[in-house]
Amino acid sequence: MREIEQRRVFSPHPVGRVSFEPIVRRLNPSFDADTRGSLLFSYALVRRNIGGQAGTTEDLLQAIAAYREVLQEWTRERVPLGWAMTQNNLGNALRSFGERESGTARLEEAVAVYRDALAVFEPAGADHYVGVARANLAQAEALLAERRAKPAT
Repeated sequence: MREIEQRRVFSPHPVGRVSFEPIVRRLNPSFDADTRGSLLFSYALVRRNIGGQAGTTEDLLQAIAAYREVLQEWTRERVPLGWAMTQNNLGNALRSFGERESGTARLEEAVAVYRDALAVFEPAGADHYVGVARANLAQAEALLAERRAKPAT
């Protein structure tokens, strides 16, 4: 039974996504910023994973929007490592979306947010996250260089 529930919730089919959306749309204003940020972060992660696997740009756009909302709750000053993790995940969503576009704007933004994340991870000594963010940054920079090298069609 548990497996069936998981497939329904994480299904790329819109029915699976409906379960999360009412929760996110009706976040209780009395929730503290950490709770709101955690719920939005989880929602964004699910939408990004669905978008990445199912290939839907709408899911990636929703993930990008949700990560931006998380950054309003988990500010760099208040929750620096949470903010940096969100920046890194925002970069992943932007990079995935940018791979599907012909332009460079999303890839350029991904590079910028990975660098912002590293600016927090490195001084904090968060070595694991530094490695992850550097690898993500390298992938985005490689895609960007490849995209810029292709002649416009």
